[in-house]
Amino acid sequence: MASGIDKQRQPLTKVIAADDALAVQTWQVPGVQSEQGSATRVVVTSAAEPAPTPPSAEEIEAMLKQGHQEGYEQGHKEGLMAAQRDVNARIQQFNKLMQSLAKPFEALDDQVEQELLALVLAVARQLLRREIKTDPGQIVAVIREALTAIPVVSRGGAIHLHSEDAELARQALSLTGDEELWRIIEDPSQRRGGCRVVTDTSQVDASVEARLAAIAATLLGDERKAGEATP
Repeated sequence: MASGIDKQRQPLTKVIAADDALAVQTWQVPGVQSEQGSATRVVVTSAAEPAPTPPSAEEIEAMLKQGHQEGYEQGHKEGLMAAQRDVNARIQQFNKLMQSLAKPFEALDDQVEQELLALVLAVARQLLRREIKTDPGQIVAVIREALTAIPVVSRGGAIHLHSEDAELARQALSLTGDEELWRIIEDPSQRRGGCRVVTDTSQVDASVEARLAAIAATLLGDERKAGEATP
């Protein structure tokens, strides 16, 4: 049994000696050809589709106009929005600038007001002095204005004047016949060009200081400034 198996297991290859190699021929695989001959290439083409009709000149012009109009409207809208944003930004900047500028001016209001008051009083004082120097008779008009402010029931009293104005006042009263009703009192506290009229029931301050204070109050529009005038 074993010998039979060994015979069946004989090698499928055989070593050929070099001397016998020349007698060996190469074996080639025979070619295989289809019974139908060479294959035929079949190309299937789809049915030809009709070419689209090109737009007419009128359609092309209409499309161009529509595109131009849409582009113009879009650009116009975007331009307006951009301009509005720019305007709003500039308004905000302007408001901030005005607020920043207002704060220093608010702090300087009182100082400027005081300086303005001092300037007004200085100018008015110089004008009064010039009028008195060039026309001393101005004191008579001051006295008459003060007397008109006295109530009618108060007839007679004292007129306080600077010593250099007293003589002019006496002459004016003598001309009107009122020298017996009003006494002239030379008052060193009075400046030239001013007076103070005193009766039993009232008094009128027409001094230079009071008149300057009235001028300042009128110009500044604040009656409280009347008490801030200084000689």
